[in-house]
Amino acid sequence: MTNPGDKTLWMGDLETYMDANFIGEAFARMGEEVQTVKIVYDKYSGRAAGYCFVELQDGDAARRAMLNINGKVIPKSKPPVTFNLSFANSPSAPYTEYNLFVNNVPYELDDAGLFLVFGDRYRSCITIVRG
Repeated sequence: MTNPGDKTLWMGDLETYMDANFIGEAFARMGEEVQTVKIVYDKYSGRAAGYCFVELQDGDAARRAMLNINGKVIPKSKPPVTFNLSFANSPSAPYTEYNLFVNNVPYELDDAGLFLVFGDRYRSCITIVRG
Protein backbone atom coordinates (compact mmCIF):
# COMPACT_ATOMS: atom_id res chain seq x y z
CA MET A 1 0.00 0.00 0.00
CA THR A 2 1.39 3.38 -0.96
CA ASN A 3 1.32 6.27 1.48
CA PRO A 4 -0.14 9.47 -0.07
CA GLY A 5 3.05 11.30 0.94
CA ASP A 6 5.07 8.92 -1.23
CA LYS A 7 4.01 10.84 -4.33
CA THR A 8 5.89 13.96 -3.24
CA LEU A 9 9.56 14.46 -4.04
CA TRP A 10 12.01 16.94 -2.60
CA MET A 11 14.12 18.64 -5.29
CA GLY A 12 17.26 20.52 -4.31
CA ASP A 13 20.04 22.59 -5.86
CA LEU A 14 17.63 24.88 -7.73
CA GLU A 15 19.07 27.79 -9.64
CA THR A 16 17.44 31.20 -9.16
CA TYR A 17 15.75 31.11 -12.59
CA MET A 18 14.05 27.77 -11.89
CA ASP A 19 10.43 28.54 -11.07
CA ALA A 20 7.45 26.17 -10.78
CA ASN A 21 6.74 26.31 -14.54
CA PHE A 22 10.36 25.55 -15.43
CA ILE A 23 10.42 22.54 -13.07
CA GLY A 24 7.06 21.24 -14.32
CA GLU A 25 8.26 21.49 -17.93
CA ALA A 26 11.56 19.77 -17.05
CA PHE A 27 9.70 16.80 -15.57
CA ALA A 28 7.37 16.71 -18.60
CA ARG A 29 10.36 16.62 -20.96
CA MET A 30 11.59 13.60 -18.97
CA GLY A 31 8.20 11.88 -19.35
CA GLU A 32 6.58 12.65 -15.99
CA GLU A 33 3.60 14.91 -15.39
CA VAL A 34 3.63 16.85 -12.13
CA GLN A 35 0.51 17.83 -10.19
CA THR A 36 2.05 20.72 -8.24
CA VAL A 37 5.42 22.33 -7.61
CA LYS A 38 5.89 24.26 -4.38
CA ILE A 39 9.00 26.44 -4.32
CA VAL A 40 10.16 27.07 -0.75
CA TYR A 41 11.05 30.65 0.16
CA ASP A 42 13.13 31.98 3.04
CA LYS A 43 10.68 33.59 5.46
CA TYR A 44 13.03 36.48 6.25
CA SER A 45 14.49 37.44 2.88
CA GLY A 46 11.62 36.27 0.68
CA ARG A 47 14.14 34.69 -1.71
CA ALA A 48 13.86 31.16 -3.02
CA ALA A 49 15.57 28.76 -0.60
CA GLY A 50 17.04 26.57 -3.38
CA TYR A 51 14.63 23.66 -3.08
CA CYS A 52 11.04 22.71 -3.75
CA PHE A 53 8.49 19.94 -3.37
CA VAL A 54 7.18 18.24 -6.50
CA GLU A 55 3.94 16.28 -6.26
CA LEU A 56 3.39 13.66 -8.94
CA GLN A 57 0.24 11.71 -9.83
CA ASP A 58 0.93 8.81 -7.45
CA GLY A 59 3.65 6.88 -5.67
CA ASP A 60 4.47 4.86 -8.78
CA ALA A 61 5.16 8.04 -10.77
CA ALA A 62 7.37 9.40 -7.97
CA ARG A 63 9.28 6.13 -7.81
CA ARG A 64 9.71 6.14 -11.61
CA ALA A 65 11.10 9.67 -11.40
CA MET A 66 13.56 8.59 -8.72
CA LEU A 67 14.71 5.63 -10.82
CA ASN A 68 14.75 7.30 -14.25
CA ILE A 69 15.26 11.05 -13.75
CA ASN A 70 17.33 11.55 -10.59
CA GLY A 71 20.92 12.47 -11.45
CA LYS A 72 20.17 13.28 -15.09
CA VAL A 73 20.65 16.74 -16.59
CA ILE A 74 17.62 19.01 -16.21
CA PRO A 75 16.40 19.93 -19.71
CA LYS A 76 17.17 23.54 -20.70
CA SER A 77 19.26 24.19 -17.58
CA LYS A 78 22.15 26.58 -18.28
CA PRO A 79 24.75 25.74 -17.22
CA PRO A 80 23.69 22.09 -17.13
CA VAL A 81 22.43 21.05 -13.68
CA THR A 82 21.32 17.58 -12.67
CA PHE A 83 18.08 16.58 -10.95
CA ASN A 84 18.71 16.24 -7.19
CA LEU A 85 15.66 14.32 -5.95
CA SER A 86 14.63 12.37 -2.89
CA PHE A 87 11.31 11.36 -1.40
CA ALA A 88 9.89 14.06 0.86
CA ASN A 89 9.70 13.09 4.52
CA SER A 90 6.19 12.66 5.83
CA PRO A 91 5.65 12.93 9.58
CA SER A 92 2.40 10.94 9.19
CA ALA A 93 4.08 8.03 7.38
CA PRO A 94 2.81 4.68 8.73
CA TYR A 95 6.27 3.13 8.62
CA THR A 96 9.63 3.47 10.30
CA GLU A 97 12.62 4.53 8.25
CA TYR A 98 15.94 2.72 8.57
CA ASN A 99 19.40 3.58 7.34
CA LEU A 100 21.78 1.18 5.63
CA PHE A 101 25.50 1.91 5.46
CA VAL A 102 27.21 0.64 2.31
CA ASN A 103 31.01 0.68 2.17
CA ASN A 104 33.51 0.55 -0.71
CA VAL A 105 31.18 2.05 -3.31
CA PRO A 106 33.07 3.13 -6.45
CA TYR A 107 33.51 6.91 -6.54
CA GLU A 108 32.03 7.13 -10.05
CA LEU A 109 28.73 5.63 -8.83
CA ASP A 110 26.70 8.73 -7.90
CA ASP A 111 23.61 8.92 -5.67
CA ALA A 112 21.24 8.35 -8.59
CA GLY A 113 23.17 5.28 -9.71
CA LEU A 114 23.26 3.93 -6.17
CA PHE A 115 19.50 4.40 -5.91
CA LEU A 116 19.12 2.43 -9.13
CA VAL A 117 21.09 -0.46 -7.60
CA PHE A 118 18.93 -0.65 -4.48
CA GLY A 119 15.69 1.07 -5.47
CA ASP A 120 15.01 -1.10 -8.48
CA ARG A 121 15.16 -4.27 -6.39
CA TYR A 122 13.92 -3.08 -2.99
CA ARG A 123 10.69 -1.10 -3.19
CA SER A 124 11.12 0.10 0.39
CA CYS A 125 14.24 2.06 -0.63
CA ILE A 126 13.12 5.69 -0.74
CA THR A 127 16.32 7.71 -0.79
CA ILE A 128 20.10 7.54 -1.00
CA VAL A 129 22.35 9.91 0.92
CA ARG A 130 26.08 9.62 0.51
CA GLY A 131 28.15 10.57 3.53
